[in-house]
Amino acid sequence: MARGRATDLALRNKIKQQHQNGISQLQIGRTFRLAQSTVCTIIKRFTTTGNSRPGKSPGRKLTLADRENKRRRVSWAKSYLSWTPFQWEKVLWIDESIFEVSYGNIGRKVIRKKYEANDPSCYKGVVHKASSMIVWGCLAANVIGNLHFCTGTIKAPDSIRVLDVNLRPSVHRLFGRKRYLFQQDNPRPHRAKITRTKYVPVLEWPAASPDLSPIENIWRILKRNMAQRRPRNIQQLQDYLRQEWEKISTDTLNRLVSFMPERLAAVIRRKGDVISW
Repeated sequence: MARGRATDLALRNKIKQQHQNGISQLQIGRTFRLAQSTVCTIIKRFTTTGNSRPGKSPGRKLTLADRENKRRRVSWAKSYLSWTPFQWEKVLWIDESIFEVSYGNIGRKVIRKKYEANDPSCYKGVVHKASSMIVWGCLAANVIGNLHFCTGTIKAPDSIRVLDVNLRPSVHRLFGRKRYLFQQDNPRPHRAKITRTKYVPVLEWPAASPDLSPIENIWRILKRNMAQRRPRNIQQLQDYLRQEWEKISTDTLNRLVSFMPERLAAVIRRKGDVISW
């Protein structure tokens, strides 16, 4: 529904005056060419608050944890704002994401005749609970690392197992014998002591900050491609993901990592709020 036209203070005062003179809301609406619901809202606001001015939406109250996390995000961004693109190229970005089999939920719509309501050829398959899996991946500024498929949830021992299998060959391919920094976000398996002590050094990372990691952009690209290719089952989903993962270009990786200073500047500018990148 289209939003009604805005009412200025003078008009609202006239509506209030006519209401006090005993004129009906319907007649007031006709006089000023306003919807009756608009007139009703103005009059209700006046009778309950004594003021006809529109109030601000209360929104969600900012909690202490929200404020503290925003403060930490700003502090972290300021501490790394002076980093050069060359320094960011030494970071190994690691993350997991959930992918679903979308086949059956997305399909071409057709027009059918009334008598075809029970015709099986007009049925559309719907997946009520799509199969899904957790995908682990890592990358650097110049090349992608391993892609690993996980079953079930990932706990600390599972995270260690994934790192044992995939991290060392990825580091060898991405950095050789050069020094690097290990970046991961802060879910419980990642914060486990065994995870944080076995692989060092670790890049400090603010909590609840997926918007700062370039690998999140790669997940978004892959999910968009999966929605287009529509895998029918888990095996096909894995095959398609491997194919699309290998297609990620060096230019894309370089561009995403090179924009880290701009991401940090945006966090500072927005006072720790979430950024769109």
